[in-house]
Amino acid sequence: MILQKRLIGRLELDVKFEKLGITLLKTDAFGLMLLVGIVLIITGPLFLYLRYEDRLATMQKEVDGMKAKVSIIDETMKQLKEYDLRLNLLFPENDPANPLAATLKVNAYVRKKGEPVEKPYDQIKVDRGFGGIVVQFDKLSLGDKLFVIAEDGSKKWRSDDMITPAAYLKMQRIAD
Repeated sequence: MILQKRLIGRLELDVKFEKLGITLLKTDAFGLMLLVGIVLIITGPLFLYLRYEDRLATMQKEVDGMKAKVSIIDETMKQLKEYDLRLNLLFPENDPANPLAATLKVNAYVRKKGEPVEKPYDQIKVDRGFGGIVVQFDKLSLGDKLFVIAEDGSKKWRSDDMITPAAYLKMQRIAD
């Protein structure tokens, strides 16, 4: 508006179709600036009416659907995950097994999740030494139930049942 006097009458713009005899626009520089300003002012609200909100809502629904699928895939991956466990066998203090005895035999049994009975598990590795007996299980799945039986001559020990990957930690009181 400040430059109105300088722009009036200068640089006239004349848009017409001579063959049709139609004049589309005839204005000077000030009128052109005013016209461009009005177009820019109208453009903002115009975008609001072009349903961008609907497109954003649709995209949000798609994102939510993808998140649900990712959650399902994560749960499936957890169930398919295999666990390798290393368990130390703790025997009663008044009746311990000798880990170095030649007659000591360790058997493991696993009931896979969804199966009705335990089956012998022959994929264990048994480490015997002065530190005790360590049984290593490979390729267990979430929810598999296992136990170990150790035999030394006429003596037999059975472990508590354990559901993979959870374990019980025996707590002992320490001095205050």
